[in-house]
Amino acid sequence: MICDQTNGQTRELSELSQRSCWLVVSTPPAAAITLTGARKLSDGSFQFSFSNNPGAAFTVLAATNLPLALTNWTSLGGVTEVSPGQFQFTDPPAANSPLRLYRVRSP
Repeated sequence: MICDQTNGQTRELSELSQRSCWLVVSTPPAAAITLTGARKLSDGSFQFSFSNNPGAAFTVLAATNLPLALTNWTSLGGVTEVSPGQFQFTDPPAANSPLRLYRVRSP
């Protein structure tokens, strides 16, 4: 918890009376992604897995044209952390796309 500073001293919430405090929540910074699996499932969905820092947050983007500006890629949603440091994403609509490119970003 970060609280109002007076004269260079940080005071805890219990010491403050009507001062401002902010709760700071941070996720671990992402490291380079290590792809551990990419496969087409029997229903036509595409699934990939990768490892990274436990607790990191990721979003998957998709496009059909690699040089397309990043702002024009479609956000497909977040990635599931299936176990600490192990992430997995499944794209069911991939079954309807002959070509689909993916980017993984950390917010």
